[in-house]
Amino acid sequence: MPALNETLGRRVRYRAKKRNPRHRCMPRGHWVHVSSRVVRGRYAFVPPEDGGLFVLLMWGIIGRAQIRYGVDVAIAVVASNHLHCLLRSDRPGAISAFMQYVKAGFARLTHKTYETSGPMWDGPFRASTILDVKAEEFWFAYI
Repeated sequence: MPALNETLGRRVRYRAKKRNPRHRCMPRGHWVHVSSRVVRGRYAFVPPEDGGLFVLLMWGIIGRAQIRYGVDVAIAVVASNHLHCLLRSDRPGAISAFMQYVKAGFARLTHKTYETSGPMWDGPFRASTILDVKAEEFWFAYI
């Protein structure tokens, strides 16, 4: 519906945006399963013949993020084209900051190692909060 903008004396059209709001509330103290895929499912985390340095650097990124953001990491699995983690934190926003740091660090490391560029991750990470013991047992066994 057009509305009159009195300061400019002309009509301005306002359009309501349809949004799909993301769930940004993660309960504190619960384990959260997070996963993220590489764009187009390509095999980005295949270690080159460097004696394991690539893998050590990846674990170093996870360790630095853990210390920096105060996140407990129960399990972290880095497959050739995706990442799974079971995380827990009492600080609001810490898991999101942790994942941002890890994903950016992995992208920089992979681009530098393989001399590539462009997008690395297929969108934002997916997170599901583990609220009961059965779900906890399932995710610990799955990962």
